[in-house]
Amino acid sequence: MQIQHSSCTSFHNNQSLLQKIDALPQGPRWTCELFEVEGDILDEGGAPQTEMVELWCCNPVECIQELIGNPEFERYMKYTPYHLYENDDGTNQCWDEMATGSWWWDTQVRYRGWWSISNADAKRIGRLT
Repeated sequence: MQIQHSSCTSFHNNQSLLQKIDALPQGPRWTCELFEVEGDILDEGGAPQTEMVELWCCNPVECIQELIGNPEFERYMKYTPYHLYENDDGTNQCWDEMATGSWWWDTQVRYRGWWSISNADAKRIGRLT
């Protein structure tokens, strides 16, 4: 087995790598909350042992705004359902993602006119951040 001592990376040391990481676009802000949880193992006194655990999370609205506003995902975003067929006469329906599913189609038809969003509206919402 041969060990490679050099590689063609765009950084030359740990600090250079971390600087490149820090220069990446920032997404939604992460927050951490600490919780004390009680386990099912007892200590010497017969009381349940406890442990501090971290819960890391992001604001879901900020996450959605980031996804909708990111131009890298624009061509993959679907805002309305559609039917997809394997043949030209439309008799053999297929499903390949949520937008082709019956639930989305039925829900959109049921509430037609009550609420809708266009691709342009969604992009504008995504840029509000």
